[in-house]
Amino acid sequence: MSALQIYHYPQEFSLECGQVLPEIQLAYHTFGSLNAAADNVVWICHALTGNSDVTEWWNGLVGEGKLLDTRQYFIVCANVLGSAYGSTSALSLNPLTGEPYYQDFPLITIRDVVHSLDLLRQHLGLTRIRMLIGGSLGGQQALEWAIQQPDLFKQLILIATNARMSPWGIAFNESQRMAIEADQTWQERRPDAGIQGMKAARATALLSYRSAVMYEFTQAREESVLEYYRASSYQRYQGEKIAKRFNAFSYYTLSQMMDSHDVGRNRGGAMTALNQIKAQTLIIGIQSDVLFPVEEQRFLARYIPNAELTEIDSLYGHDGFLVENELMTKTIRTWELSNQLGAFEEEEELIIRDRVQVDVRKGVREYIAVDNISFIALPYTIHLINGHRIESDVVLEKVSQALQENYDFGQLTTDLPHILANLRHIRNFDASTQRIYLSDGRSQTLPPKFPLKSL
Repeated sequence: MSALQIYHYPQEFSLECGQVLPEIQLAYHTFGSLNAAADNVVWICHALTGNSDVTEWWNGLVGEGKLLDTRQYFIVCANVLGSAYGSTSALSLNPLTGEPYYQDFPLITIRDVVHSLDLLRQHLGLTRIRMLIGGSLGGQQALEWAIQQPDLFKQLILIATNARMSPWGIAFNESQRMAIEADQTWQERRPDAGIQGMKAARATALLSYRSAVMYEFTQAREESVLEYYRASSYQRYQGEKIAKRFNAFSYYTLSQMMDSHDVGRNRGGAMTALNQIKAQTLIIGIQSDVLFPVEEQRFLARYIPNAELTEIDSLYGHDGFLVENELMTKTIRTWELSNQLGAFEEEEELIIRDRVQVDVRKGVREYIAVDNISFIALPYTIHLINGHRIESDVVLEKVSQALQENYDFGQLTTDLPHILANLRHIRNFDASTQRIYLSDGRSQTLPPKFPLKSL
């Protein structure tokens, strides 16, 4: 178990807003060991209320024998400025006054966080980072860092994040801050100020982190109940839960930090900024995410050079990247193998499963994934999770024929929009409207150019 460490920067730290912190400290964890070549560094950026102990909140991906194996990699995760887990925040003592900052704590932006993270990197003596990975607020940090220092990173994984915080996302965050401000204690200079308001804020936030379908499955209404609904008690439980480990000052600060995110600010726009990235980039979107909708990840994929986009289907909405450990592992591992391995001899047998995803990468080529098998229609490359990569028109044809038991791939075009269908969960299909009906109550219409065959 790695112990919490503290990096103290004793000099003035200038902020993007124009104010200055007299000094800062960052709480951080490291896992594993740096190898002799110093090329096994994986830096993870945490989300809104996360901490630097990544094995605590992402234990499905980080640890011995897992995707980010602590026996193989030197993993670093630092708690962001303003947070509640040891880094300089509103509850820290201001060395100029000898008292906590409280309401005087200044605005911290994503760029300020990246500046602090890079100071820690220099302190650790790291000159290159093999992989930089982050989801949500962590993805915003990772994206900004990869733009600021494009030569520092070999690989970049951005999960459920965006190039700038949308008006929709800002509105969610402002609603949460209004809940905190409505707490009569919020203006008091004490550590628990605004705590009741934060509970309401967290309940509001949860609606953007999860999906309506998830609530239907996990908090379904009970017959003959007129009050004390499951969904009601769940919201209150989540408010109480956050109050035990966080404070309203940090919550307020980090929501403002998220709103500040805009990679195009003073750089000639987002497209120009994204084009500066040099790392091999994997972008993961979540179909049911309403806070960071997949259109935002498609935008990233369109303008980041050497980027690939994968969209996963999860009932958990935005929080899916923290919950879907198996799917996240499979997605990232497949992408890594496709970047690392050279051509391999053709396999005699391919197992075709029932999960199919079709996606346009940067508008120029189709991407098809069948459970753990994926291939790009152009230039006819097939990647398998077991470590083989096959480049063969013959194999492409073999896979295509197998898939046509359910889908017609004869009309693939570069204009094909995204489709995600799980045949095990399809209840019905209306050929006249090209609409599929899923067992969880959802439905979606397939485009005419990509018809689903009768089941």
